[in-house]
Amino acid sequence: MRKTVLGDRLYRGVTEEGSGSLKNQVRAREGRLQSLMEELEGKKGEIVDLNTQLEEAKQQVVLQQERQNQFVTTERAKADRMAEKLERSEAERRAEVNELNLYYQQAVAGGDQVVE
Repeated sequence: MRKTVLGDRLYRGVTEEGSGSLKNQVRAREGRLQSLMEELEGKKGEIVDLNTQLEEAKQQVVLQQERQNQFVTTERAKADRMAEKLERSEAERRAEVNELNLYYQQAVAGGDQVVE
């Protein structure tokens, strides 16, 4: 019978003398657990905030990349238009030079005929 009583006491985890001490330990552990849970909730809040900041930063990067791409596209279009104008101007100048050269050759040829 002694084993049963002792086993019963062990099962309950306390003796009559140690019950106050155990209750204090349980309260202390509950307090620590509560503190840890509150800390965990705080950390969860920090994670949510950091994720929000990360998403905002990603959006800013995407917007910046879009602006840069748009700027590059605009500048390329400007450069292409300028190059086209320069090519046309060059072609027009060549045509004028050829025309003047022909006019000069005709004038020289005509002048030679007059002199002759």
